[in-house]
Formats: sequence, C-alpha cells, structure tokens
Amino acid sequence: MSPNMVYTLDRKLGATMLTIAFGHAIDLVSMVVGELQEVVAMTATRRRQVPLGRTGQVVPMTAEDQIAISGTVAGGAILSVHHRGGAASGAGFSLIIDGTEGRLEITAAEFPHIGPVTVRGTRGGGRPTKVTLPSGYDDYPGLAGTAIHTLVHAYAAIRDDLVHGTAVAPDFTHAVKRHRLLDAIVRSAATGHRKALHP
Repeated sequence: MSPNMVYTLDRKLGATMLTIAFGHAIDLVSMVVGELQEVVAMTATRRRQVPLGRTGQVVPMTAEDQIAISGTVAGGAILSVHHRGGAASGAGFSLIIDGTEGRLEITAAEFPHIGPVTVRGTRGGGRPTKVTLPSGYDDYPGLAGTAIHTLVHAYAAIRDDLVHGTAVAPDFTHAVKRHRLLDAIVRSAATGHRKALHP
C-alpha cells in the first residue's frame, strides 16, 4: 500500500475497496445486465495488516478486502459477483453473461472503468470469438488503450447532456441508486439476511 492511499484501509473513513473499486465495477455490471432487485452479501477482511510501501512498516486495515454478493435482476436472472483485493495477479475483471441464445465474455487486465476491455461472444455453441466494436461507437479512437479513454467519453456525455438537454451521463439520482445498493450489501453482510432494493 502506498502511503498516500492509507486512508482507504479504514472502513470508518468510507473510501474503501467496497465503495470505490467495487462500486465502479458493480455500476458497470448493473448498467449492462440490469439493476439488482434483491441482494445477499458476505464480506471479509482477510488481511488485517498491510505492508506500507517499501518502508518495512505494516499498517492496520479494517476495510473489507473480500466482497461476495448474489441476487436477482429484473426478469429473474441471477447475478453472482466476487470482488477481492490484494490479488497477486493484479486487479483483473471478468464478466460472463450466459443467455438463451449465446454467451458474452467481457474481460480486462485492470478495472474496466480505467483500462480497455475485450469482448468475446458466441451464438449457440462454440468457442467465443472476439467482438469488434462497430464504427461510430468510439468518438475518441486515438485514445483507445489509455487511462483517459473512458474518462473522456464520460466528460463528453456530461457536456452533451448540458448542451442538448439529454440525460445520458449518470447523474445524482443514479449515484443515489448505486449507494443504496452498496448500503444494502453492507446491511446484508452484517445481518446475514437478504435485502430488497426498492426503486
């Protein structure tokens, strides 16, 4: 852990893996597969002491480093998510969607809101093959593969909403919906009970 990130280790400060990294990842997943209608969660803090850079010191950690949830989305499909911190292999991201007509696999070497994703798919049987983004979906192809590629699209969506009076970019209402989900996850993990999410 780098010294400037120590604040993320304290659950009471609210800037944890659950609220930041997991929050971004579950937001992406929810926007693709739909909002969870109910959730049951388990969390754990597996590493209670974390090395502080190359100083030889260790610092305490109270924030969750394991988050596992399961729940149903509209239409009855079941979503299962496991997010873990401190993996030796790096962040990594994998989303698999099995449907009645085929399969989609979305992967990334790091967090999907930071770096590029790869999409593979198949209809019916067979091995999934890489799906190429159709032209016209990327307004900034010259930035593909950079850390700001996703960010520039987000800022452009905000700009377009302000100029054209549209509502494409996530807004405060969207943020409240996502934080209600995070709150339901915390409450479910604390009580062991399934929590319903109301619109």
